[in-house]
Amino acid sequence: MEKQVDWFASWFDSPYYHRLYKHRDEEEAEKLLSSLIRTVPMKKGSKVLDVACGKGRHAVFLHKNGFDVTGFDLSEASIRHNKSFENDSLHFYVHDMRNQFRTNYFDYAVNLFSSFGYFESDHENRRAMQAIVDALKHGGILIFDYANSAFVRKQLVEEAVEKDDSITFKINKRIEGDHVIKAIQFRDAGQDYRYEERLRLYSLEALTSMIASCGATIKQCYGDYGLHPFQEAASERILLVAQKN
Repeated sequence: MEKQVDWFASWFDSPYYHRLYKHRDEEEAEKLLSSLIRTVPMKKGSKVLDVACGKGRHAVFLHKNGFDVTGFDLSEASIRHNKSFENDSLHFYVHDMRNQFRTNYFDYAVNLFSSFGYFESDHENRRAMQAIVDALKHGGILIFDYANSAFVRKQLVEEAVEKDDSITFKINKRIEGDHVIKAIQFRDAGQDYRYEERLRLYSLEALTSMIASCGATIKQCYGDYGLHPFQEAASERILLVAQKN
């Protein structure tokens, strides 16, 4: 029997994933990282781990701002792309975030733009969080950015269309229990495709509890990329700064 591939393994390694999300705002990402560097603050020359780094935009920006950066991602295609950026203080690896990467090594770990909560069980998601915390030195800082579940439930857009040159992506979202599920359908070169994203909806309390159980303490909680205070009903994001105990 052929082994079934996890949705995130096939979708994130697909060229269509990057075509659908190519509109993601580079300026917004760089503004967020610049604010975090100042506000946390992050000391230049420090070792930073970029967890689920994708095509490396955050890792490359951090490196340009004076940090020794390591990024990993499950997508082999993304890491192949990133290898062209490597040098003595910027490295990329194919790695499953559920498994330990290094221990007591990094000064900072960043996990941004809801690059978490993909796995079927809370146990697997907690394994991923534990591996991130384990990678930090004692006193190291975790910067964790996630969708605010209360806002997602309230503001869910059930149907949308995104166009990219010759492809029209039809997107349907629904909530099943504690997951928001996005079905993505399109046709290219005469062939129909369908992918699905599944994201676990964690509340602030659940994330705080998980991070605490993994050995870190929340120091700051923001509700958006402008680093405004978190408001459960109104904030789009849960942006946490935690310190390893």
